[in-house]
Amino acid sequence: MHRRLLVSLALLAAVAVAAFALALKDDIKITLEEKRVENLSPEGLDLVFYVSLENVSSRDYALSGYTYRFVIQEQEYFRLPETSLDRTLPLPGGSREMIRFPVRITYELLHQSIAGIRDAASVSCYIMGEMMFARGRRRGGALPFAFSAEFPLFQAPTVAVHAVKAKALTIGGADLEVELRVSNPNGFSLSVDELEYDLKIGGHPLKQGRLSSTVPVTASSEQSLSIPLLFSFYEVGNDVHGLLQQETVSCQVSGTLVVRTEWGRLSLPYRLDQSVPVER
Repeated sequence: MHRRLLVSLALLAAVAVAAFALALKDDIKITLEEKRVENLSPEGLDLVFYVSLENVSSRDYALSGYTYRFVIQEQEYFRLPETSLDRTLPLPGGSREMIRFPVRITYELLHQSIAGIRDAASVSCYIMGEMMFARGRRRGGALPFAFSAEFPLFQAPTVAVHAVKAKALTIGGADLEVELRVSNPNGFSLSVDELEYDLKIGGHPLKQGRLSSTVPVTASSEQSLSIPLLFSFYEVGNDVHGLLQQETVSCQVSGTLVVRTEWGRLSLPYRLDQSVPVER
């Protein structure tokens, strides 16, 4: 008799779980509202899935946990085991809540883990898993979800001194133009908002300032920016006159390159110490 009672209770529990699961499927709608690349840098990015949970029923539920795995180019990058929330998220009847699933992607780890993507401009991925819901003291109902996305493989643009152009050179001073080139190694366009610089020739400080450009730097191309210089050798030192008489001159430039991509604005420090030709 006791055993028969246990079997009956187990069957009732199984029926209750099945009924809960069927009701949950009709009552809760999971919708991807937005997928966003955040905190983009040469080291990596955050790919964030913004998901809407809508309770279309009159019953009260609560999100109690979730589990998911993240797949890149059909290769698993990350798996999160079933995680219970410290505090359940209430989802009363007729209500709607927005939740976010952030995935941190580090390029160094990505290239170690996923083969064949090093030269790609972007890669495809998807997140799939289950969300666990409770209704009162009833727990154990789960709904699956799966969302696809793409994210960029960002490489930092580089700055280089191309040449020092001596437009006019007298015993008293010089009219120069220092040509810089910004190279974009990425498979997508970006724009140079600003280039802050501190320029020296042969270690002699010449000028600090800021350049801006509205011309986009297309994929795998470069854009020239010029720093105009007009000075007297009395101000910067007579040694500079002798340096500019040579075929090449050492040029030091440091500062910050500010670029804009479709995923946001980045400030990238740079420091150069190059020997460059003097064009007359």
